[in-house]
Amino acid sequence: MNQYKKSSNVLGVSSNVMDLGENATAPLMEVGNKIEYAALVQQLNEERARRIEIERTLVQTQKELEDLSVSLFSEANNMVAKVKKENQILKQELMYYQKRDLERNALLKNIQLAVRSAADSRKYLAVYSPNE
Repeated sequence: MNQYKKSSNVLGVSSNVMDLGENATAPLMEVGNKIEYAALVQQLNEERARRIEIERTLVQTQKELEDLSVSLFSEANNMVAKVKKENQILKQELMYYQKRDLERNALLKNIQLAVRSAADSRKYLAVYSPNE
């Protein structure tokens, strides 16, 4: 008779664990190892308690990791949105200054044209002036 059974924990790892049912205690009692049996049972209980605590810690750590991941992605999304907004504002400012530059260049050309026209008029008046 096989006195071991398959057991799996939260992590999905299976291991062979001695079945400590009523039939398993008889050979130990017959040999007279009651103290050793009690120590083994105590050790088994301690190991189970440690495993439960480790599994609890694992679940808590996984939840914290998930929370941190959500927080990180949320912060990253906020940063991207902020950069996009700043980029849009800068594009609008650039368009404003480009339009202003075009308007000023057009005004400058008009002024240059007026100055040339005035200079041409002076030359014309100087050539055809009756005072000379």
